[in-house]
Amino acid sequence: MKKIRPLTHLAIGAAATAALHLAGCASTPSARSYTSNPAWGAGTHVLMAQHLIQDASALGKARQTGSSPVTDIGYAATNLASAGIAMPAAAATSALSLLMPGPNDPRGHSQVLAWLPADIADSPAEALAQIKDIVHEALRAALDEALPAPYRAVPMADPGMFRITGGACNQRHMNCSFRAFVGVEPSLAAAPDFLSPGRTWTWAERSGRARGHGGVELPRTALNSTHFPGQYETLFDDLAVYQAMSAHLPEGMYLYLAPGMVSLGPERGWLAEPLVLHRGSVLPISS
Repeated sequence: MKKIRPLTHLAIGAAATAALHLAGCASTPSARSYTSNPAWGAGTHVLMAQHLIQDASALGKARQTGSSPVTDIGYAATNLASAGIAMPAAAATSALSLLMPGPNDPRGHSQVLAWLPADIADSPAEALAQIKDIVHEALRAALDEALPAPYRAVPMADPGMFRITGGACNQRHMNCSFRAFVGVEPSLAAAPDFLSPGRTWTWAERSGRARGHGGVELPRTALNSTHFPGQYETLFDDLAVYQAMSAHLPEGMYLYLAPGMVSLGPERGWLAEPLVLHRGSVLPISS
């Protein structure tokens, strides 16, 4: 396995240049270019570069409200501080204004985002194998750190898949697992300007479950199948696990957590705001 060379972050914020482009090197055009605003939060740059938002003006629109079949999104007017996450108030306010994604919207699915140096692999298949190993080890370490007793993580056959046993998960009707499913080969593209220049392995196409978000997904974790078609429950503090997981990922990897798809633990509901996690921290989303 090739050693991963860190991709260093460049400055993002008011002091950054007013026009950032996905340019990389001239011989490696990026899949899409965009013009950024130096006032954007770092999380906004990540979402734009991975095409999870196409137009940052969407951040200023009114957020849709309503309920999904599996959870009351309205209930999740969650205070991030109560979940142990520190986030600037202005960034949290802007994050709340992001449109609530629908079921077919890539933003409605928590997922792995990445730009890894081109020299870690000689082919897309080799890069995929590397990324699977990285994600598996990061999630394994996070579950060791953040999954409370009496629950225990048991590795499944596929990398990044862990069955959870103990407590309520031992009941016949409960299906508990943490799955960081990475099943789509990445392609080479120029690094975004908030990382050091060069070619990277990434997923430039985010549309469609077969190629995009469905191939790099972080599904919900606790399914109660007592009644068809089943209901997801808030057994675990998924946010704590994913925050720990992000701390174990290399510099060029991020986690995007979708609103209504991440449990905050028993009686605490579901994450209300979209979040971008990087190296154990929340990257602010702001317009």
